[in-house]
Amino acid sequence: VDAVHADREQHPANGVPPECTLGAACAAAPALARSLALVCHHGLHGLLMQWAFSEASERLQQRAVPRFWEQYRQLVRSQASVSADDRGAVKAAQRRGVRALLDAASE
Repeated sequence: VDAVHADREQHPANGVPPECTLGAACAAAPALARSLALVCHHGLHGLLMQWAFSEASERLQQRAVPRFWEQYRQLVRSQASVSADDRGAVKAAQRRGVRALLDAASE
């Protein structure tokens, strides 16, 4: 427990630097490496993976999906207001929609 607190003092948000690989996270937070080793030793990695996928799915449902549909509604509105000859504006709106979805999914 003290090791986790010491690691979190270095990286207060969650014990590891943001946008970090698993190897780098384990190097930065030895308590994380020990915890993962313990999970694997007891054969609980499947449970950990289920939790990770569940969390990712929940975050997508809460953040990415609503943002995607908002961008989609904006795209439909922009298509309705653009003449049939102005395909460049429609394509730009489509790119913005895809970019917004990717941005939302990466959070």
